[in-house]
Amino acid sequence: MKYLTTAFLCSIFSITAYSQAFVTSDIDNFWNAYDRIKSTNDSAQQYDYIQKLYIDKGTPGLKAIMQARRYNPQSYIHAIKAYPAFWAAVRKNTAHAGNAAEGIAAGVGRLKNLYPPLRPATVYFTIGALRTNGTIQDSMILIGSELAMADSATPVFEFPSTMSHLKPYFETNPAKHLVFLNVHEYVHTQQKTIIGDNLLVQCVLEDAAEFLAVKAMDQASPTPAIAYGKANDA
Repeated sequence: MKYLTTAFLCSIFSITAYSQAFVTSDIDNFWNAYDRIKSTNDSAQQYDYIQKLYIDKGTPGLKAIMQARRYNPQSYIHAIKAYPAFWAAVRKNTAHAGNAAEGIAAGVGRLKNLYPPLRPATVYFTIGALRTNGTIQDSMILIGSELAMADSATPVFEFPSTMSHLKPYFETNPAKHLVFLNVHEYVHTQQKTIIGDNLLVQCVLEDAAEFLAVKAMDQASPTPAIAYGKANDA
């Protein structure tokens, strides 16, 4: 029998411990509410479903992302009614959120190698109303799975001009960069603040998270703005 290496044992421990801080129940609750909402034209019943089957059953992560992006029942009902093709396409991707746990655990382990004092954080895969792919609150990483798990095939034709930024974002295949996104957001949970009082400060806060994610993952940033900046430095 081969002896297990210390590195291998640490890897197993990291993934096991991390699985306890990786929550996807909001995704299942959303689609349960979604199916009930789509089954009726009674608006009062629709609001009752989103409230009781999704919001009331929500994790601390769902409550936090709703607060951070000012989501309310109206936000969800509007999005569900206005973008049926979008939801139909992205649903299958969100079903695989749990598959990302091991990769994210490994990514966080690499980040800890760069920054040993790394404090623990919990990842919540939620469903939002298309206002963020990811943010944080205290020690919670809040993933908006409907955006973070979209891909280049996800339709955008239903979106108004105010959401035109989603087309180039989907073209980057965000679903393939879930680990990178989570490592980026994990860095934010270590910062004293994520709110800058001017553009320069906000850029530094975001760049710090992106820089450390690039270093930890040993890969180029998937963010189009980074490539654009390097190509147009002058």
